[in-house]
Amino acid sequence: MDTSMVRQSGFTPAASLDDGAQPTLRLIADPNLENTTGQYFDRYDDQPAHPQAYDAQARARLAALTTNLTAPFLA
Repeated sequence: MDTSMVRQSGFTPAASLDDGAQPTLRLIADPNLENTTGQYFDRYDDQPAHPQAYDAQARARLAALTTNLTAPFLA
């Protein structure tokens, strides 16, 4: 989306702020998605997540790394 953070990072925005916000607003307001959880959406389409998201060992490594990196802030 065309946000300050995207522009400051040197990337060219791929979508306007309005176009980028519409899929998120749909997830918030669409009554057909009221009970939808744990799904990954690419814009308006329900899609499988990156294959690594289904890898139990990768998730465990990420959890351990997150714990180590955030531990100083939780003390």
